[in-house]
Amino acid sequence: ATERLVEMITLKSRRLISEAQEKVNWCSLTGVHSRAYFDAQLPREIAESLERSRPLTIALIDIDGFGRYNKTHGWPTGDRTLRAFGSVARANVRATDWVARFGGDEFIVVMPDTDLPSAVQVLERVQHAFAATSIESMDGQQLSATLSVGVAQRAGTPESVEQLVNRASEALKAIKGQGPNRMQLA
Repeated sequence: ATERLVEMITLKSRRLISEAQEKVNWCSLTGVHSRAYFDAQLPREIAESLERSRPLTIALIDIDGFGRYNKTHGWPTGDRTLRAFGSVARANVRATDWVARFGGDEFIVVMPDTDLPSAVQVLERVQHAFAATSIESMDGQQLSATLSVGVAQRAGTPESVEQLVNRASEALKAIKGQGPNRMQLA
């Protein structure tokens, strides 16, 4: 009986740990990976890219005018916008790519074994699909939003997570003042 009880407790503990880890790895609002997953997985992707001498491209994506959505239409509409982005991103990246919520209204798309021209095709598809998505505000208005994207490919030399993300961030910052729905390569 004691052995059976220990077995039951062990199985329950494993299930609870697995469920907790699953919750940590996903953003429940958007349905994409969490920042914690990104922080754990991108170093692995960089190491694999270096080991195999394969390209790795990332994109930092910002929802244009997101603060205005929250101020004008309320945070529930902002949440709908974030959910819409998550859905569009999941439907428009390739099976080998993954998306993580980086923070607020910023997301990262990680594209292993992907050079810049191929990454641009994927990201343009995401931009177009999101711009064509109708988001219903709390007061019934049909809204749309666009995306600004900064793209960086892993350099030929070893590069840290921070360096790679910073290059994508600098590319994004470079275009933010030029208008919405743009993409900049680092």
